[in-house]
Amino acid sequence: MPTNHAAFAVYGHERYGFLGRGVVQPDAMLSCLAKGYANQGGTEHSTIAGHDVLLTKKADAFGFLVSDDGVFVAATPSIIERMLATPFEPITNDRTLGPLIARARAGGEVWAAARFPHDAPYITDVLDVLGVKLAGHVVALVGSIHFTPPFHISIDLELEQAGDATLLSGALERRKHELVALDPNLASVVDSISLATTGAHVQLAGHFAKIDWLQTLQALLAAVARFKS
Repeated sequence: MPTNHAAFAVYGHERYGFLGRGVVQPDAMLSCLAKGYANQGGTEHSTIAGHDVLLTKKADAFGFLVSDDGVFVAATPSIIERMLATPFEPITNDRTLGPLIARARAGGEVWAAARFPHDAPYITDVLDVLGVKLAGHVVALVGSIHFTPPFHISIDLELEQAGDATLLSGALERRKHELVALDPNLASVVDSISLATTGAHVQLAGHFAKIDWLQTLQALLAAVARFKS
């Protein structure tokens, strides 16, 4: 789905929502979603705050809203209702996320900026895959990918404690070598990635003369799946 803007938000620990704006054909999008969930309990049409939505038929129903002006929302019904009731304001005006977004945007065409709640399960899952236990918490992330020349990727993780930055950097370094053992084709990519710690920050940076981003992502996902198993 071509989007000009997209936002992903986590409410509490496990409720999340996605909102995007772009070139969307509502009927075609909802039809595609309904087909996708046909073998997972099916879907049904409903309304939330006067808007037509498509809901999955599950106890923990998930909803999709697509508007004629290109807005796409995917979230639980309660989050959709909350989104619709909240006046939209540029997130760049947020005093907490605004500076992180500015840093991330400067790095490449695809970027991410986030601040994490304590004990977020998705962060715990990542740390479990890395095999590291931190004394504190991961506070924030700023990341970017430059898909066109000069190809590069950068990720800056902010932690509560400087000692945890050293632990996390060591775990990432170990996993780098294990990635190559799992898939030798990743050697040139992994060798181009460096890790550094500055205070309570862990910085990952990679610069590549040539790279197939899709092939690399597929190989990384396959390797992560093997780590989990």
